Amino acid sequence: MVKQIWVVVQITLLFFVSLTQAIFSDEAYVKDWHLQSIGNEIKHVLTYKNNTELIVLSKDNILSYLDTENGDILYRQEIATNTEANELVYSTLDNDLIIYNQFNSDIENVIDLESGLKKHIDQASFDINAVTPIETPDLNKVSIELSENSKKFIIQVKDQVNNLVIFNNKLDISYFDTNSPSDLRINFVKTDLESNAFIFVITDISTEVIYFLQFIDNILENSWKRDNSVADIVAFTIIDPKVNVENLPNDFFTNTKPTNFQGLLSNYLNRVSTSLNQVKNYVFIERKLKITTFILDLFTEDKSAETVESRNLQFGFTKYLIAANGNGLLNCINMNSGEIIWKFNPFFESKVNGLASDLENLLIVVTENGVLYKFDITNLTTQPKLVSKDILKESSISKAVNLGAENILIEYGNGNQEIISTIPEYKPVDEDVIIKFDSEANKIIGYSVETSTKLWTYTTDSNTEKIISFTNKHFDEQTSNVAITYSKKSLFKFLYQHLLAVASYNSENDLMTIDILDTKTGLLIKSIELEKDEVVDLQSPINLLFGEHWLVFSYKSLKPVPEQKIGIIELYEKRSDVGKDKVVDSYSYIPEPEFSLNTYIFPEIISSLSLTKTKYGVSSKNIIVKLANGQITTIPKFILNSRRKVEKEMTAEDKLEPFMQPYYQVIPINDQFVVSHERDLLSLEKEDVFSVATNMESTTYICDLNRVDLFCSKFAPSGEFDILQSNFQRNQIIFTVTVLAVAMYFVEPMVKLRQLKLKYYID
Repeated sequence: MVKQIWVVVQITLLFFVSLTQAIFSDEAYVKDWHLQSIGNEIKHVLTYKNNTELIVLSKDNILSYLDTENGDILYRQEIATNTEANELVYSTLDNDLIIYNQFNSDIENVIDLESGLKKHIDQASFDINAVTPIETPDLNKVSIELSENSKKFIIQVKDQVNNLVIFNNKLDISYFDTNSPSDLRINFVKTDLESNAFIFVITDISTEVIYFLQFIDNILENSWKRDNSVADIVAFTIIDPKVNVENLPNDFFTNTKPTNFQGLLSNYLNRVSTSLNQVKNYVFIERKLKITTFILDLFTEDKSAETVESRNLQFGFTKYLIAANGNGLLNCINMNSGEIIWKFNPFFESKVNGLASDLENLLIVVTENGVLYKFDITNLTTQPKLVSKDILKESSISKAVNLGAENILIEYGNGNQEIISTIPEYKPVDEDVIIKFDSEANKIIGYSVETSTKLWTYTTDSNTEKIISFTNKHFDEQTSNVAITYSKKSLFKFLYQHLLAVASYNSENDLMTIDILDTKTGLLIKSIELEKDEVVDLQSPINLLFGEHWLVFSYKSLKPVPEQKIGIIELYEKRSDVGKDKVVDSYSYIPEPEFSLNTYIFPEIISSLSLTKTKYGVSSKNIIVKLANGQITTIPKFILNSRRKVEKEMTAEDKLEPFMQPYYQVIPINDQFVVSHERDLLSLEKEDVFSVATNMESTTYICDLNRVDLFCSKFAPSGEFDILQSNFQRNQIIFTVTVLAVAMYFVEPMVKLRQLKLKYYID
């Protein structure tokens, strides 16, 4: 009987998972968006396949194939090479693109042009004179100027030998996003005098838009432009627009809670009065009490742009991501649609190091030369306005780290630190300690926020043991202190917030250890050794991720078998510390918690880990996994369970525990869990994979941001339980309810009459 119940539970669970996690074809490209770039600043351009494709190599080593018909990206990959010394040559014999170091002539990469894949070539047999160098146009022979009436741009090309004009054409000034010829940089020009064809690739450096122009017989036959401003994003912040609150009662926004009945009654009456006024305004003013309009509203949905935008604002879907790229260009992007609302180039004197926003609609920008800019972003639909420009304590900034949306940690060139708060008298959530990792000294240091003094130092033997990864617990995460009950026993979550996890690897005994520290004191709470005699690949990503009472880790092992591992450590309060007569605060310090550990094999290399965030933390937690192949997938937390056992070891009571499944060594990738579906994302060394909560508990944003990609998708970890689906049949529901009401109206007297007859019937 128990076995039958367990089978039913498993089937139900699988149905639940497939029902709520799938990315269906009708949702793909609708609930998500993707802004692609081809890297920061074009260095080399090559036409391919009779001018039907452009091959572009950027200065930050992104090789891209573009369709010359419309500018779409066909293929991209990152090339590992020296950015300062790389040059391109083209082997016409083997159809290869060769990237070599011009200083020492060493081959750095060989790309098969047909497939875009890397090839191996013998360095000794390589002859630089046997291949064709990629010609770099003499830009002095190409010019773009304004016409005399300033209404057209004049593009002119001169012969490189005789200096004669071989091309002269005019384009309307509205074709480009700039009115200044100095903003237009010519990256590439190809001339074919036999067919009288000219191809231009031009970049507007003020907006970072790339233009493609193809002239045949002095006629513009083909042209397109693509926005490349999301390349090399160095800092970003997320802003929630203000909701119109004019019609809401004051007690919606006051922190004071009435303690007497009179105050509660007053607030309740205010709410009722406000609601009645809203209904009255809607019925008598907006709809003018037309019965036809009222009935029509019941059976139809208002899908006007204004109503949809208002609903998105109310649901918290309308959020704005403001990002700064390496050239100082600011982009404001609607996270619901991916639309770039505005671009703004203040032409900062140096590179942007940090962004933050406050509750008063100010955007804070910190540059590496020690200048702090404040911009007014009250109206997010228009470009920001400069409010002030302040000089910081030091003139050199090495790092600026966001501490939530409202604070920036400034690390100066001399090692000093300072927190810049955009809200007066506001401290970050973790108001005690800032963590800093010194990779050269192989140590982690905890600093006091208020005094910037060193509190504690964590270090290992640098000769044998190396710190390979660390992470601290996030204070903005919603947690649940509900006990986990199984086998008539209870486990209480270890919810202490000031935790730091440090992964170190001992090369002498091939042992990886995870130490859990108290960030207030630096004291070691727990040290956990992973599998012995397992050689860890230190060249592959090693990730740590803290949840409410658990820690997820991932690494690639080389021995005994090369495979990707993902594991989980769950922390619980000691049972000796919990009893009927003991009062325990789960958020306070409890010495040395109990732990359980499980590791699993994962079929793909994991690049980074993150966690889904929802408004109240009611939806199930999902681990966001960025793979080395660029895809983004998720793993429900109940699958990564440290207490899962092999099925033959599970007791009958174990099988009755909710969401408890037998332990299987491999966690496969389910296609229904792949958030990025068919999107072409790259996996680069520095990237941010994060989640942003909306006002709807069911829905969160999953975003991936790196040097060439900006991807966001709405995701429902437990299904959209608080949102009606787009195919919701309101007509059928209203018709069914109406029929039932009418039927009850006629049936009720008949039932009462029958009951009366049965009561007084005398045989």
